[in-house]
Amino acid sequence: MATANGELSAEVLRGPEGLDALREPWGGLFAELAVRRYFHSWDWCHCWLHALAEQPAEVCFIAVRRGAQLVAVVPLQPRLRPGPLGAARVLELPAHGHLPLADIACHPDVDPRSLVGAVTAALARTSIAWDLLEFENVLDESVLARIDRRTWPRVRRDLVKTCDHIACDRPWEDYAATLSTNFRSNLNKARNKLAREPAVEFEIAHEPGAIQAMLPDILQIEASGWKGTAGTAILNDPRLMDFYSRQIAAFASRGGVMLSRLRVDGHTISGEYCMVDSQTLYVIKLAYDENAARLAPGNALLERMFRSIHGQYGLRYINLVGSPPWFAQWNPVRVPVWRVQICGPGLRARVHWAARQLRGWAGRGLRRVRALASRSARP
Repeated sequence: MATANGELSAEVLRGPEGLDALREPWGGLFAELAVRRYFHSWDWCHCWLHALAEQPAEVCFIAVRRGAQLVAVVPLQPRLRPGPLGAARVLELPAHGHLPLADIACHPDVDPRSLVGAVTAALARTSIAWDLLEFENVLDESVLARIDRRTWPRVRRDLVKTCDHIACDRPWEDYAATLSTNFRSNLNKARNKLAREPAVEFEIAHEPGAIQAMLPDILQIEASGWKGTAGTAILNDPRLMDFYSRQIAAFASRGGVMLSRLRVDGHTISGEYCMVDSQTLYVIKLAYDENAARLAPGNALLERMFRSIHGQYGLRYINLVGSPPWFAQWNPVRVPVWRVQICGPGLRARVHWAARQLRGWAGRGLRRVRALASRSARP
């Protein structure tokens, strides 16, 4: 059912059938986005819903329109979280360890306050009970990151991490000159060691056939280390295998997936699984053979990607979709990634909200006390 909110109206659709109904208008909306990220697309949501969503039928898609035009889609999955009055009912963006970034698809001229008003009013017209809206892992460029107390009376915005990237739109030598002397020396040493190895090969797979041929090798490398031992590797989880297979089927034919590997004497020592959009390469998975650590295989592969992708593929950025400590040596640009929370209606929601606020204040106070104690204990 649609509910009016100023210029905007919103309708709640449910499950796979609701997502299917949005396929065509979502495609039109995606084409109008100021910046089109892979996780804004209908295909990405479809991959997640059918492979990783815990309760696909319970997922709702809030279609926000201005007149007949679709201007935003807000996907929300329900989750229960412990709270003072029993479980808190949370509606959150698609979330999983293999979804490092998330967002809504939203036309660039949509006002955040009107958007939130339309979404909450639409939910009020359904039987969906909720205590908290949570939008986590959203980039600073998202309309969601502009929601604050001036937008909505009970809202909280927290920095959860940074999304680090480097610009590869210039010659390697110019970029390398910005790196520390020590790190440049380490890269040179690794390059020289590799040059002494037999049959060193660097390969990129960007076409669907080449991607399918290289994928088993990348997955084997990812499973060769601690992830394989812990049972968390992609190869060990049929749902993850389904998720990545769906990604390749949906994105590879239009250049949205890229794999690369570095081989020595026919043996792969490092490999990457990447998504591509808006002149950006996202390194979703970077894995290497721990037995080849002396060759710095991860950094060596990243250097070769830097040297190759701009001239050959017209890409400008390499994005690590997070902030791994080792990447700091590359002097990346750090973009804030946020968690935005909105309190639901009713007394129950407000009690949960107050309890979360108190825990947050207590946690920050405890960290300050520990920091002061640590400083006072220094000689």
